[in-house]
Amino acid sequence: MSGSYLGPSFNSIEVENIGSDDMPERPVLVRPRIRIESPLGDPVADEWVGNSRPLPKPSKLDPKPVTWGRIRLPARPRGLGQLNKKVNAEIVTEIVTEDNEVVASDRQPLTLLDANEWVDDVNHPGALGAFVTPNSPALVPILRRAREILFQATGDSSTGAYQEETKEDIEVRVRQIAGAVYEAIREIGIDYSNPEGSLRNGQKIRSPRDILEQNSGTCLDTSVLYASCLSAIGVHPVIFLVAGHAFSGYYTWRHPLPLVKSDGTSITSDGTITDPNVIRYLWEEGFIQPVETTTLCRGSSPVGFEEA
Repeated sequence: MSGSYLGPSFNSIEVENIGSDDMPERPVLVRPRIRIESPLGDPVADEWVGNSRPLPKPSKLDPKPVTWGRIRLPARPRGLGQLNKKVNAEIVTEIVTEDNEVVASDRQPLTLLDANEWVDDVNHPGALGAFVTPNSPALVPILRRAREILFQATGDSSTGAYQEETKEDIEVRVRQIAGAVYEAIREIGIDYSNPEGSLRNGQKIRSPRDILEQNSGTCLDTSVLYASCLSAIGVHPVIFLVAGHAFSGYYTWRHPLPLVKSDGTSITSDGTITDPNVIRYLWEEGFIQPVETTTLCRGSSPVGFEEA
């Protein structure tokens, strides 16, 4: 989509009728509706309206809730496409009767982000993955050069890394492919660029095309570029976030992994891992390999793949 919105996430709406217990019971049908109000001329998302349901009998001591789930606010590219900076908006939630009488309402602040802006927000830990674009046409010359480097080094330009028969062979081939991609990007001679903003307060991320056209990139830019190339060539990428810095890497083994520790403890993941103990375990067991990606930029002392 042309932009994204960041703010409170709605998984469900729960309503309780906390009127007086001695109030007469009235079978009233109500439904919720949610919309985003912004200063932009066009709506940034469609309004969501839930099904009508009977409001429970009023009670202060033991109110019975009625709940709606599966809330969706489909984005409208035309409205979001107007964004070129952060915009303050609101999520408006209303409970209405069959006659459209509003019986309860709530407003929550919302920040609309520019299309290429990202914030390291705990409510949306996987949002950075949206900037990994393996289908970008800008990657084609990089991938072509990576295959040439791979052929020169190994005599084989194929990139079916995870199709090898043994775990050891897979790890070797994945490393060779990841190294070829690294060297292909490093040959471009990208200049390092200091970021505007910060990971916590918002930072714009260049697309692969912008990086190559401007010949510059931040740690986030190079991390996303490397991850995009790895994904396009068949290697499962990883992006690491630490205090004030980002770098990339890859899964050395097939992914998704059967994430079970040696002691039998199960590890579940939806693709985003925030537990440092799990990350340490995956690294120490050799399932993931970090790669410093700011070294893809040219400098006085070039850094090769093994050192990175």
